[in-house]
Amino acid sequence: MRPDRYPKDEKIMLEVIRKELERLDLLNSPKQTEYKRLKGQPSVPWIRKNLGLNWHQVLEKLNLDGKTLTYDWSKRSDSELKNSVIKFMGENMIYSSVDYTKRSDPNKVPGAGALRNRFGANIISQLLERSFEEYGVPSKVTRRNWVYLSKEEILDHMNFMIKSTGARTLLEYSESCDPRLAPSIDTARSIFGGSSQNLYRAYRERFGKEMFYLDIRNKKMPKIGES
Repeated sequence: MRPDRYPKDEKIMLEVIRKELERLDLLNSPKQTEYKRLKGQPSVPWIRKNLGLNWHQVLEKLNLDGKTLTYDWSKRSDSELKNSVIKFMGENMIYSSVDYTKRSDPNKVPGAGALRNRFGANIISQLLERSFEEYGVPSKVTRRNWVYLSKEEILDHMNFMIKSTGARTLLEYSESCDPRLAPSIDTARSIFGGSSQNLYRAYRERFGKEMFYLDIRNKKMPKIGES
């Protein structure tokens, strides 16, 4: 947003500043010098001129002390941190990376920027998938990032979909598959090395049965024992 379009509403702008501090990974150490160096927006002069607040007053209103937050996430182990985020996501029905960025509570979980700096760019999507597995899929979710689940979990979801829909062929599965609950055949195939045979073989080994019996009779997939 351009500076000339910022609303001069203190409450709104304080939330904008908080999000900017989170984006710049400065919530744990919100120093004015660092905010200026990283070209944080809105700028300090804009804040002073339009909100009538100095940096210390901004931090007071945001319940930050300018040095460090009560929660120093760097002291938490990777597993503890991830579990805290997964729990927060599940309990608050977080449904996307953008939703997490907007609704994450810095007193309960690290911001999206801090998580990405520590674990990599895809960490939010990975933790969302773990949250969906443990707490259920929020209604606002329209698609899943299946690549972040294990192959065993992928097969379990596909088996659930086959059993719940009664799909007997690949076509029936494709037509009845709910993308929130199971991956498409193309997605699953890509996860298993781009090979239908690899996918069918893995399903057979996990459940002791063929994925689609009718397709076997039509010779559209390998039979048991075939390589």
